[in-house]
Amino acid sequence: MNLIDLAMALGVRQLLLSTIVLLPALWLARRQALSAEQRSWLLTAAMAAALLLPLSAFLPGWSTTLPAPAPPAAAFHPMPGEGATAEEAIFEAGRQPDIYYVELPKTLPTLLALLWLLGTLWLGMRLLDAMLHARRLRRLAQPATAGLRAVLADIVPAHVMIATCAVDGPMVVGLWHPQILLPRPLLARLDNNVLRDIVRHEVAHLQRRDLWTSTLLRAGTALFWWNPLLHLAQARLAVLREMACDARAAMQAREPLDYAGSLLASVEQLQALREEAPTLALGMFSARSQLAQRIDQLVDAGPPTPRHRSLLVLGLLLLLACTGTAVAISPRLAPSPAASASDTRVIKLFQAASTHDVAQVRLLAAAGVDLDARVLGDGTALIQAIRARDPAMVDTLLQLGADPDRAALGEGNPLIVASALGLQPIVEQLVQAGADVNRVVTYDETPLINASREGHLVTVQFLLAHGADINLGVEADGWLGRWRTPLNQAGNAAVRDYLLAQGARRERR
Repeated sequence: MNLIDLAMALGVRQLLLSTIVLLPALWLARRQALSAEQRSWLLTAAMAAALLLPLSAFLPGWSTTLPAPAPPAAAFHPMPGEGATAEEAIFEAGRQPDIYYVELPKTLPTLLALLWLLGTLWLGMRLLDAMLHARRLRRLAQPATAGLRAVLADIVPAHVMIATCAVDGPMVVGLWHPQILLPRPLLARLDNNVLRDIVRHEVAHLQRRDLWTSTLLRAGTALFWWNPLLHLAQARLAVLREMACDARAAMQAREPLDYAGSLLASVEQLQALREEAPTLALGMFSARSQLAQRIDQLVDAGPPTPRHRSLLVLGLLLLLACTGTAVAISPRLAPSPAASASDTRVIKLFQAASTHDVAQVRLLAAAGVDLDARVLGDGTALIQAIRARDPAMVDTLLQLGADPDRAALGEGNPLIVASALGLQPIVEQLVQAGADVNRVVTYDETPLINASREGHLVTVQFLLAHGADINLGVEADGWLGRWRTPLNQAGNAAVRDYLLAQGARRERR
């Protein structure tokens, strides 16, 4: 299973397992028998569980339905899947003359992975922009006057600053150094009692650490932006946070109905200041339907009853049961002992191939180690021997059955590496062993292009003499679309002149 398939499997699991957790939590979030405070924390816990559930795949367990390669102790990283795949764009030009490069994703999982990444980056940028906007507001804000601080002295904690700014409504900004911002035009229109009630609401946000939880949950939702239940839960949680802060503020006010009056008075004054509903004051002044819910809660508030406590216990048990079930059925990413042993032997093969240890290579080959195994960042054992400039090791591996055309994504293939290094004896060995002189490998072009780029005239001459296509070009660098040929990549005048003399064309294709 390659990394894209693994990501798709984890994504599907996240969607299914989060459904198990979030659906009951969303049902509980609408039970009026529970207080807004209780419902908000239940839904917060459910969202956190839904976002963290994919990590349960890394917990030890009995299920290994999603195998992952174990990282070895050395600096080798085995590539997932040893078979050649279409996505690696390893083509034989003679058999597929019209296909040179996989420029766009050709499979649905690859396309979905790309969309996933782009969506996460977009929402991450929006979150960063919101944080930078809050920082700008802090910088533009002016400290509260001595009179305003005196009015709010018994409400606002000592470490919290009060400031005024040209904002649409009261808000809290600053994760590390919280600050309550109040709209300047609103201060002159509200009496002190209403103003104190508004600030009590913002202080409640600070006491609940709402800025931290909302930021973390937004970041997690950006990672799994395609999950509609996360967005639904986030929208519901935003309302519950405000209702919970209303309840806290009302408890500290003279009467709950007085706080409700302060809430309505604030909205009326802001509507008088602006024709349209404010956009930044999502906390205190939200949509009309949400405002109605908040007022109804304040009017209907009463002491908790045994039914309330029973429903709370039921909700906690239900959340724990659903989360436990989701963790229990989640597959584990654990390498099997056989896979670990195989990886260890591949590491030994690579080390032997790069250190001229022919005897060890023969022992490993006799033990059944795959001579064509690929390692991310290092290619194949044959590529390692070529980089070590060891013709004897190359000859040994070829005799033992190593594939001279075996490619590794990002590393090329043996003939490409040898041509780029100008190792003429090894180039001749590989061609004699049947290496394809016109093989195209994604991101590494062809042997002839590499030899031309590095200015190895002798290698260029040899490849052309053995059937290399002088005008075989590739679309390199993915979406950048750089057309590369032996001629336009020629590293010096001698190579360029020779290619032209042999009939290389200047035009594309």
